[in-house]
Amino acid sequence: MFSKLNEHDLIRGVFKSKFSQMVTPLDKQSDWLHSKGPDYMWIGLVLLSGNRTDSMKSIMMFLNKLLEVFDTENNMPLLTISTLLDLEDEDKLKIIDIMELYFDLSEFAPLTIVLPDNEKVLTKRFYTNNYSFENRLKRLNELLDEITDQYSQMSTDIRYFKLYYKMLQGKLVFNDSMFQMMDALEIYPDLEVEAPEIALIGSQIRSLEVAISLAEDIDYSFSNQFWNNISQLIDCEVFSVIINKENNVDLQEIRREVYQVLQYYRELLQNIEHFNNKLYVLTSILTYSYKRLLELINHELQYTISGRSIVRSCIENYVMTKYLITEEDSHENIWEEYQYYGIGSYKLISERYIEHSPESPPSHVNFQYLNLLVSEFINKEFIDMDTRYFGSGNIKNKFEKVGEKDLYSYQYDYDSQFEHGLWGAIRESSILKCNSPGHQFHGIPDIDDIQELPDVSSDIDIVLKKHLSVIKEIFPIPNEEANAR
Repeated sequence: MFSKLNEHDLIRGVFKSKFSQMVTPLDKQSDWLHSKGPDYMWIGLVLLSGNRTDSMKSIMMFLNKLLEVFDTENNMPLLTISTLLDLEDEDKLKIIDIMELYFDLSEFAPLTIVLPDNEKVLTKRFYTNNYSFENRLKRLNELLDEITDQYSQMSTDIRYFKLYYKMLQGKLVFNDSMFQMMDALEIYPDLEVEAPEIALIGSQIRSLEVAISLAEDIDYSFSNQFWNNISQLIDCEVFSVIINKENNVDLQEIRREVYQVLQYYRELLQNIEHFNNKLYVLTSILTYSYKRLLELINHELQYTISGRSIVRSCIENYVMTKYLITEEDSHENIWEEYQYYGIGSYKLISERYIEHSPESPPSHVNFQYLNLLVSEFINKEFIDMDTRYFGSGNIKNKFEKVGEKDLYSYQYDYDSQFEHGLWGAIRESSILKCNSPGHQFHGIPDIDDIQELPDVSSDIDIVLKKHLSVIKEIFPIPNEEANAR
């Protein structure tokens, strides 16, 4: 079970689960996938080769025999391949001779393609002509597919033997009050995978193994070499997420609707309401959203990063429209204030350029034109440059003030990730996935623009309809009023 958001603690601006405050995750030098899994994969090869319960018993007999005839305390304290590689050749041969009593050594043949080049003893004893390179590589991939999931049955079985070996060594001892755990570990090897109790015991095994790992300082040197070797031997299996395009919204309808409304307001401004500042500002904001809609339609941006930027812009325009209307009575002239706030921002950019006169390459920013716009209706000396967000509070406060908290929480905040190029947005839009366990399921930069994103058409359709509803309530359209009657 994972923590719900309301179960997290907000600490200095960061939401933290209670679990993360109590436990430090293992780093890549000691976690299961990157370090422990590969170093114990010889056990996995045995388990992969036959019936689970039979293989479990064979491994248990081998470990008991190993402790009986070999100085494991000094020479083989761990069951890792790293530990085996560090032994003298004579000791390696002794262990292999014991292994041969319980296993077919060809089961370990896949290891020969990832062992160090200078490892002669293990390579010679494990290698067989009957096992082609392709089949050995395939076998390793099959095993990796199992152990890359730390909760899989294979990973849990391997972890069991890590605990079992420590119990044989006397390094893991249970007191009488822990008899249930002792009984569970005793019956575990004989359980069928379908047995209902195996899941519960498995979770106890994993928890205990992780607890032990936190107290250990082990160098899994073979694992680093393993990943370097295996990654060079296999190809990427790149895939992208397929987007369902069956329920697209036809944006031509909302385009026509917005245009007709804007056409009516434009005629009002041109012919009757020449000096209506409120109508002018609200119409202009909607016009900006309309132009963003046209970009979305004309350039077919529904499945793109730019599409999310357009939706975000239209959402902010809608919320600002509601905010200006809501706050109108508490300002002397909020419509003029809003215009001069925006022009003040242009002035700040323009004045920086005028003051420093930097030598810059050709740019889309026309500083001379910005300066003209700043002084369009009033001497720029009278225009303040407010670096705060317009009105009281931040953008989130405005969503809440106008009753659109959910719109912020579930759409605007998400689209902002793309606007600011944060990693979640980068991962979703610009990185493909490699499905190869030998490559640790790494990401591939999507430079061929393969990955599409879910369609934004429905979102922008809803936002613009809400925007139209708000502005038409303030400036009703006669024909629509007559039809409504």
